[in-house]
Amino acid sequence: MSKSELSRLTQADTLFADAIANLEPGKIAIDCGANVGKYTLEMARTGADVFAFEPDELVLPNIGRRVDDYENVQVINAAVGIKSGSINLYRSKNYHNNQARESKNNTTMSADQVFSNPKMSETFEDGEMATVELVDLPKFINEKLKSYGCISLLKVDIEGAEVELMEEMLAQRLFDKIDLTVIETHEFLFPDLKDRYSSIRKALREVYPPEVVNFDWR
Repeated sequence: MSKSELSRLTQADTLFADAIANLEPGKIAIDCGANVGKYTLEMARTGADVFAFEPDELVLPNIGRRVDDYENVQVINAAVGIKSGSINLYRSKNYHNNQARESKNNTTMSADQVFSNPKMSETFEDGEMATVELVDLPKFINEKLKSYGCISLLKVDIEGAEVELMEEMLAQRLFDKIDLTVIETHEFLFPDLKDRYSSIRKALREVYPPEVVNFDWR
């Protein structure tokens, strides 16, 4: 890892920590791709209202063990995207050997993206598929803005599905109303989307500094 890459990762961690420190009752944080709830718990401890999206129902007990005692947290068993409905969730072939590790690889990308990609098909061939609820995140955010005025923190780690979400949120200028958004991008898993990732990164960077929209979350 280069010094510049390490510096960007450190900046993302620092920005996230500062955003957590500034959360308090009456503010709102959204965790998309909560997985086992590690960061959901950090948000919950601040007293802010936390909405955590996790599509894999088998992971929910792990989140529950962390945040069930926090009345300010709502865990939503759904994936996020740019429309509502249902979507396929793919689990790796090694999912049940090490759920805590492998559940981080869960993806709602299309079957074409998953199984035509050597990097992905090696992980997901012979794995499981479940149909899960899909929530329109831009619509959800717009609804919450009516009550809160702004979103204090948005974390997005959704294994590839973030690219179209970034495009739609830019089109709606939703990042204007979010103090900090941290996003883990996955162009390394989907090389055919490299140009699309590059375009949305460039478009967002022209409007927002990394202190507002940060792509280097890991």
